[in-house]
Amino acid sequence: MSLYDQYSEQEYYTKKKLLSLNPGVVGECMYQEIWAIRKLFLMPIEAFNKKQYIIMTKKINELMIHILETKLYKHTYESKVEYRQMEYHHKQDALLRLASELNIYIPYELVQFLYRTNALLLKLYILRVFSHENKLLYFYLKQNDRLEWYEMIIGLNTVEETSVELDLTSSFLSFLVSFYLKICEMMVLSNGDDIQLTYNEIQFRYPQLNENQIHFYLTHNHSQQYYTIQNFKQYTNISYESARKQLDMLMQLKFYNRIKIGKKYVYTTDGCK
Repeated sequence: MSLYDQYSEQEYYTKKKLLSLNPGVVGECMYQEIWAIRKLFLMPIEAFNKKQYIIMTKKINELMIHILETKLYKHTYESKVEYRQMEYHHKQDALLRLASELNIYIPYELVQFLYRTNALLLKLYILRVFSHENKLLYFYLKQNDRLEWYEMIIGLNTVEETSVELDLTSSFLSFLVSFYLKICEMMVLSNGDDIQLTYNEIQFRYPQLNENQIHFYLTHNHSQQYYTIQNFKQYTNISYESARKQLDMLMQLKFYNRIKIGKKYVYTTDGCK
C-alpha cells in the first residue's frame, strides 16, 4: 500500500497529524511524497480569500455519489416542479443585503463562491461550518427552495473550528458522513412517503447486517404482507436457527415487527417506518 493510500484513502491525515506521529525529517519526507499525489486531487475553496482546499479523495467522491443517489435527496430535489430562477446578480445582492441587515461581515469571495459553484453539498458545508448563527444558511436554503433541510443540517455533527485551517478535507468528510447518516435515519423513520432505502444506504447505516439480510428486506417489505422464518431460510439457504437469529436482528433494528398469528410468529413491515 502506498503512503498516499494509507494516509489519505484508508484514513485521512492532515499534515499536522502526520508530523505528530512521525516527527522530524522522516515525517516531512513522508508528507512530501503524499502531497505529490494529493495535489492532483486538490480543489481550491476560494470562499474566504484564503488558500483553503479540499482533497477530493475516493471516499469523499463515493459519499457524495451515495448522497445524491438516495431516494430522499432525489425526492426533495425532484419535488420542486420548477426551480426558482433568479438573475445571478440579484441573488448576490439579496445575500449581501441580508448580511448588512444582520450586521454580519460576509466576504465578497464567499458570495461569489456560493453562486458560481455547482456542488450543492460543498456549499451547504461551507455555510454550516462558517456562517454566523446559521442565519446565512437559513436564508440561502430559503432562497433556493430547500428550507426543509435546515433543521437536518444544523443538527449535524461537525468537526472542530476550521476557520484557520487550510486543509478542510477532514472537516468536509465528517460533514458528508453525518449528512449521509442523517438522510438514512430520516428514511428509516419516514412515514407514508414511499421512500425506501437502497442497498448501499442500509449497508452504510447498519454495517452489522449481512448481504442476505439486506437483500431479504429489500425484496420482502410490502405492506400487509407477513413473512416467516421459513421464508428467510429458503431465501438465504441457511439453517433454521441462523435464519431466526438474523430475522430477529432485523426486527430489533426496526425493519420488521414480529406478531403471533395462531401458533406461529410472523414478521411484517407494517408499523415500522
